[in-house]
Amino acid sequence: MRRGFLLLRRLSAVSLVTVLCGAIAPTTALATPPPETSTPEKAPVVELATLGQAQAAGKAAVANAPVAEQAVRKPPANRDCADPGEPIGDVPWHQRALDPAKVATLSDGRGVVVGVIDSGVDSGHPQLAGKVRPGRDLLFPGGGPGDFDCIGHGTAVASIIAGGGEEGIPFRGYAPRVEIVPVVVSEKNAKDGEGEPGSASGFAQGIRFATDAGAQVINISLVLYEDVPAVRNAVQRAIDRGVVVVAAVGNVDAKSANAGRTPYPAAYPGVIGVGAVNEGAARPDSSPVGPWVDLVAPGDQVIAATRVRGYARYNGTSFAAPFVSAAAALILSREPGLTPDQVSRRLFATADPTFGGSPVRPWANGTGYGFGIVQPLRALVERPVAAEPREAKALSAYSPDETDPVRANQVRWALIIAVVVLAVAAAAGMGSIAMPRGRRRGWRPGRAPQPAPRTPAEGNRRLFDDLEDE
Repeated sequence: MRRGFLLLRRLSAVSLVTVLCGAIAPTTALATPPPETSTPEKAPVVELATLGQAQAAGKAAVANAPVAEQAVRKPPANRDCADPGEPIGDVPWHQRALDPAKVATLSDGRGVVVGVIDSGVDSGHPQLAGKVRPGRDLLFPGGGPGDFDCIGHGTAVASIIAGGGEEGIPFRGYAPRVEIVPVVVSEKNAKDGEGEPGSASGFAQGIRFATDAGAQVINISLVLYEDVPAVRNAVQRAIDRGVVVVAAVGNVDAKSANAGRTPYPAAYPGVIGVGAVNEGAARPDSSPVGPWVDLVAPGDQVIAATRVRGYARYNGTSFAAPFVSAAAALILSREPGLTPDQVSRRLFATADPTFGGSPVRPWANGTGYGFGIVQPLRALVERPVAAEPREAKALSAYSPDETDPVRANQVRWALIIAVVVLAVAAAAGMGSIAMPRGRRRGWRPGRAPQPAPRTPAEGNRRLFDDLEDE
C-alpha cells in the first residue's frame, strides 16, 4: 500500500500546490512471503490528515514585507526538502472567527509543553523562534533532534499552536507562550511515492518520547486505519500520565479507500478527535463522519507557516487539530490542575454547535460535527455545571469553644454590638412618639392636669345641712 506524508513542491514561480496523504507502515512483516500469484497482505497505513496546500505568492504577497534573506538549513543528503514559502498579507479567516488577541488577554499558554508528532518543526521560523525544544528525530538513524522540518507540515501545525507573530504578517498562533517538543516520524509522500516512510512502532515511540519529555498536550495530525496495539498502548500511557491527546480524524472522499474506515488514534478512548469546517462553518466533504469526531475546527484554506520563514494555505483535518491542541494548552495554562477528562469536558461544553452539532453527539444523525466548533475564549471564561449534584454536608449546631480566645472575643463583641443596636433602636422608637407632641406644643413644657373639685361625702353633706338650720 502506498503511504507517506505530502512533500511541498514548487509548481511555478507564483504558487505551490501540496497534496498530502502521509502513511506509516508497521515494521512487522510476514515470516514467509506469499506466493507471487497471491495478493500481498496490506499493511496498516498512517496518513497525515492533509488534503492539499496552495502556497500563496504574487497577489497574496505583502508589498511592504518582502521575503528577508535567510540561509536555508542544509538538509541531509538523502532528503529532498520543500522550498520555503512566501509572506501572506491577508488576515486569516480563522483569526476573524477565533480572535487570538482576545484569547491572549486571558491566557497565552505559558508553562505548558505541547508535543507535535509529525514531520518535525523548523525552529528557525520567526513565528517559532525560541519556542521549539530540540525534540527527537525517530525517522532517520541516529536519533538526532526534531527541530528541522524538511516538508513543512509539522511547522505549519506548530505555528497554529505557538506562532508568536512576525512584523508585517497578520498570522498569529493561539498559545504563543507554549513550548513545542517536535518528534519526526515520517516524510513519506503517498501521492508520488517520494520521501522516507516511517513505521507504526516509530509512531508509538514518538508518543512515548513526547510524554516522557513533559508534554501536557500532544497533537497528532496523523491517521492510522488499523488498531495497532503499540500505538494504542502509547496513547493510553500518555492519558494515564495526565496528557491531553488531540488527533485529526483524517480526510476522505467518495472514491477514497479510507472512506468509512475508523481513524486511529482519534477513535481511541480519551482522545479528542478533530474534524474540519470551512469559513462558512460547514463541514467539507473530505472531513469524515463518525462517533470519533468530538470537535471541529478550521481546516479549509488555513494560513500557517512553512519551513524557513514562509507561509501557505492548507486544507485538511491535520490543520484543524492544532486549534484544539492550542485551546487545551490555554486551559491548562490558566488552570494547571485539570485532568485530561476535565479539559475535554470543558472543550465539549463550550463548543458552538453548528449545522446540528450539539452536546447530544449528533454524529448519530450523520452530521460529523461532534459537539461543535471549538471556542478557546468560551473555554477560558465559562465553567460548565457539574454533571452530578454534590452531596451537601449537614450543618453542625454552634457551640462556643471556650478554649479559643479569639473565638470567645468575637462572640463577646458580637453580643455588645447587638445590645447597643437594640438600645439605639428603642431610643429611636421612643423619639418617634415624643417628637410630634413636642412640635405641637412649640417645644414648651406641658402643664400638669388640674384636680377635679372634691364633692363631700353623703354623711358630711347632712352635717352641713343641720348646721345651717340652727
